Amino acid sequence: DEGNLHFIVMELVEGVTLKNFIQRKGRLSERESIGIALQLIDGIDIAHKMGVIHRDIKPQNIIISTEGVVKIADFGIAGVASQEAANTAVMGSVHYISPEQAKRGISDARSDIYSFSCVLYEMLTGKVPYAGEDSMSVVFSHLEDPIPRVRDSVKELSKAIDYIVWRGMQKKASLRYQNISDMGEDLQLALDDPEGSFLSEREEEGSRIFGRKEMDQGISNLYKGLAIASVILIAGVFLFLGYKVVGVLRSVKSISGESETAMKVTEESTQVAITISALDNLLPEIVGKTVSEAEDFLSNYDIHIYPEKEEYSDQYEEGQIISYPGGKYSTHSRLYVTLSKGPKEIRFYNPSAPSDLSELQKMSLSDLEIKLKDRKIAYTVVEEASDTVEKGYIIRTNKASTKEPGELLITVSSGQSTAPVLMPDLTYLSEEEAISVLEEEGLTLGN
Repeated sequence: DEGNLHFIVMELVEGVTLKNFIQRKGRLSERESIGIALQLIDGIDIAHKMGVIHRDIKPQNIIISTEGVVKIADFGIAGVASQEAANTAVMGSVHYISPEQAKRGISDARSDIYSFSCVLYEMLTGKVPYAGEDSMSVVFSHLEDPIPRVRDSVKELSKAIDYIVWRGMQKKASLRYQNISDMGEDLQLALDDPEGSFLSEREEEGSRIFGRKEMDQGISNLYKGLAIASVILIAGVFLFLGYKVVGVLRSVKSISGESETAMKVTEESTQVAITISALDNLLPEIVGKTVSEAEDFLSNYDIHIYPEKEEYSDQYEEGQIISYPGGKYSTHSRLYVTLSKGPKEIRFYNPSAPSDLSELQKMSLSDLEIKLKDRKIAYTVVEEASDTVEKGYIIRTNKASTKEPGELLITVSSGQSTAPVLMPDLTYLSEEEAISVLEEEGLTLGN
């Protein structure tokens, strides 16, 4: 820094983004993908150990230099890990966003691991894990859809890499790798042991390879076992205590009812959180749309949009949404927006064709004055007779647009130079009689 000025000095990296690299090649080989991934892990691991979470890991933010060195860029929304519990707005690109970021707007090192795993998936398959017609559908896929397996897209990929990506993309952060270096160790092992015999060691950590159906079946069997055990236990209590079991069953029913109510409230609260987070991702996309277009875009949320004020904008056309107030919005909300009044500049004619004033001369002074006064632009009006421009309409201006420097001078038609005279009927008159009649009308006989 120097005085009150602070500078950020960054490395100049010449190369291509990983996104462009993938697009050029279609997809990367397993060995090439792991090589890039291991370089990325070195950088992410250092950041995490310093307490910094990137929050927006995606191929567009990864640069491969001309020397083949991989760099992580754009820490623009990164933050220190001690602040990750803050209930901030959802960050990160939707194709790589972790479920906890999309659902609650919070993130930690494991969120970066999820995003990194999505990037690894894209390197191996050439496509993003979840695709959709809009941001909302992609967000819901991250939250609800089954985890896609890389081997379902590319059969020749190894079991080891299939497991590593799958584990890194677990919906629950507690089921993922708990730090990025552990994931790096497995990737290194996968290079030497593609069939993944080393993965048997993960069973002790509760990370045995499961397909989604196998996992669901295991959970289902567990619930069935608990249910059978509960029935046996209740029967035993009934035989032992006799009539007292009635009181026990009533208590169980009461507790069950309270649990169901609590579960329902939790599910509803979760659904509200998901809805709000999805809206947070969608709202920025209404900028540049008209009110009707924006309401159609948000029709699933029953959002009613009301124009609150208007401003001039050189970026957005008249009637398009410029901005909206920040904050959280849910379904059935009112959203007050600022609309564009169009550009502040008024163009009178094309400077490349200054002689073409046909469009300008279709504008009346009164119409132009309304626009000028609304924009608080000073001007001077002078009148000039014209046989071609209607009275009260613009003949010309001294500037092509209001952006040009100097005072604006507007020349307006005062009408024709001489008032029209009704020609007297000279039929059947002699020349002398005709001259006399013309002189009375203030006219003279021409040659």
